[in-house]
Amino acid sequence: MVAKTHLLIAVSDSASCDNRRCYQREFNMANCFLASRLLLCQIIIQAFVLAPSPAQTPESNQGQVEIESGDQSTPTGSTDGLSRLKQLSGRPRIALVLAGGGARGAAHIGVMKVLEREGIKVDFVAGSSVGAVLGSLYSAGVSAVEIERLALSGELGKAFFPKPIWMKALMHLPAYGAQKLIGLKPQIGLYSGDTIRRFVNRHIPQNMRNIEDLKTPFAAIGVNVLDTRPVWITKGDVGTAVQASSTVPIFYRPINIDGKRFIDGGLRVNLPTNTAEAAGANFVVAVRLHSKLDYDNADQFKTVMNLSDRALSIMLAEIEQKAVADADVMIEPDIDDATSFSFAPKQLAKSIRAGEIAAEAAMSKFRAKLAAASQRM
Repeated sequence: MVAKTHLLIAVSDSASCDNRRCYQREFNMANCFLASRLLLCQIIIQAFVLAPSPAQTPESNQGQVEIESGDQSTPTGSTDGLSRLKQLSGRPRIALVLAGGGARGAAHIGVMKVLEREGIKVDFVAGSSVGAVLGSLYSAGVSAVEIERLALSGELGKAFFPKPIWMKALMHLPAYGAQKLIGLKPQIGLYSGDTIRRFVNRHIPQNMRNIEDLKTPFAAIGVNVLDTRPVWITKGDVGTAVQASSTVPIFYRPINIDGKRFIDGGLRVNLPTNTAEAAGANFVVAVRLHSKLDYDNADQFKTVMNLSDRALSIMLAEIEQKAVADADVMIEPDIDDATSFSFAPKQLAKSIRAGEIAAEAAMSKFRAKLAAASQRM
């Protein structure tokens, strides 16, 4: 009887211990999840909200844009894209300028669909971040319908986030902390960004892997963290240039090209209208992604991700505003309910449609201004 009693007590203690361990595991997972959300909030605030705006940078760097060589690891093309642009004569040289903004950039696809439908030939494309991603495909001759398919199939979203952000943060935190504890320097960035490069190069023709060989002259905008200057990349590997333009700080690791260390171009030039003019285009069509930010529902900003996205949109809206005066035609899709981080097909489809609607509404103004520009030549 005594033995049975001791056995019962031992089993009870063991069950209690298992329950405590189970609770501890659940508690630790909950803490890890909370920590990952807090990390994301800190990431976005450090990368964007606390980042210096163009007005805060040294006077000597304001407005300076450089033409810089891209990755020279592969042979360069035989024809420089900008030279081809400047040789065009007899009509206005039309530039399509695409803003950065993550998943909100799906609206660019809708604009491209309308341009193709209306038979409008673009002579130069410049883009920051997602604008560079989609603009590079368009410059390579990939149809707007095919780009739309890549977006709605999930391929575009996986290029930016091959694993969900929360999962990547959970994986990153323990490794980051362990390396710091033993005195190592952990890699910066949740993602390498290589999937962006591979996505672009996979979907453009093999004979157009260098920017110089693209059907339409193209520039990707990045920021050199060494001197804070915006740089437009017009030579070298297309995917590498686009990756440099899309390297959102902390989310992606900075990329080195020709001794420069690049992060996302949107930090300084999210709507590169001045780049288009400097490259030789004299009729600029620009697509903004952060002009319509009015919201009535305050409950929309009660989550870390939504509030962080809102803070990012406010900053990018101010940067875009500085570029408005350099555009002949401004297309402003109504994508208030879109976010930078959600690549859900339903949301992307809404943004694509919003881009179509905005472009269709701008067509009469576009044709009138283009006709006037043609008469002046």
